Amino acid sequence: MVFDATRLYLENMSAESGGGTLHLSGSVNYSETPLRYDINVRTDRVRIRYPEGMSWLVGGSLRLTGTPTAGLLSGRVIIERVTLTQGLEVASLLVSAKEGIKAQPPVHRTCEICSST
Repeated sequence: MVFDATRLYLENMSAESGGGTLHLSGSVNYSETPLRYDINVRTDRVRIRYPEGMSWLVGGSLRLTGTPTAGLLSGRVIIERVTLTQGLEVASLLVSAKEGIKAQPPVHRTCEICSST
């Protein structure tokens, strides 16, 4: 990470999560109002356990750009495998997906962040 008078730069950053490595790059411009960001994340393979009872093995790249009130998430995610726990009610998940996902308050989780040289 590199800070200067106007921006935070993410260069050669990686984080371990879900049995895989996330590679991060981009910048956050804090000299403008509102704050602006352009952040990229890439992984070959990572496991996501959400919602409870489901496990996804995915890879791909995402880009988050914009401001705190107007962000855009774009990219490509490849789903390699989905595993369902025995007894999971898939029908109720499909109904809730049709109704849309309700926003949840942000959850802050600790992950190990390493700087590559």
